[in-house]
Amino acid sequence: MKVTEGTIAAQIFVMFAAGFETTSQANTYMMYELARQPELMRKVQEECDCLLKETGGVITYEMLPKMEYTDMVIKGTHTRVNRQNLSNIDLKSKQR
Repeated sequence: MKVTEGTIAAQIFVMFAAGFETTSQANTYMMYELARQPELMRKVQEECDCLLKETGGVITYEMLPKMEYTDMVIKGTHTRVNRQNLSNIDLKSKQR
């Protein structure tokens, strides 16, 4: 499957505009963290550049499983966001 920049832009637009609040919040937080930590951003960029060289600059679905470092960044960000959201829940008031 060939993924174009237009497809990526469309998916991002849908996430932000169509109300996928948790996804857009986590992705926004991930971009914020990457901007705060240039070393992480550089590693993600290097991984992407390396994989794009392998495919001749074409973004493919098959690249995704090979993006191990990027996957760790995404999962780490989502874990943090979920932990922060869960810390705001008063469990005592939820008990019956």
